[in-house]
Amino acid sequence: MEIYSKVKELRDLIKNSEEVSKEIERLRAPLLTDLCHIGTIYSFYLELLHRRGWSRSNVYHRGKFIFAILYFYSPITLAGGSTEKGVRDEIARIVGVVPTTISTNISEMGFSYAYYSDFRADVDSICSEVAKRFKV
Repeated sequence: MEIYSKVKELRDLIKNSEEVSKEIERLRAPLLTDLCHIGTIYSFYLELLHRRGWSRSNVYHRGKFIFAILYFYSPITLAGGSTEKGVRDEIARIVGVVPTTISTNISEMGFSYAYYSDFRADVDSICSEVAKRFKV
């Protein structure tokens, strides 16, 4: 009978949605929460800029830093969600831009990460260094 198959399908969907919800919560959890570390990470980033001969004022390179910070402090932002409280303002303060600059450039940074292998490799390098130094 059709009733049984609908009830079974509904039960399966509920079970799957619970599993998906748990996985979303796991993936959206920040790896770092102390905003004071963003300045320290920026120092690491400036060292990397210097070693590679990159321009500090280059918007493209600044996007790599911002993307990495969002990955550690607000991964949900990179998936289209809202930025964790205080993260955007702290990034803006440290890099010397207005907070809306961060918000308006998130999709561009995501595109760059997805489609430009050099951008992705540099972000991954920054993230590896941060993960190593902060043991996350």
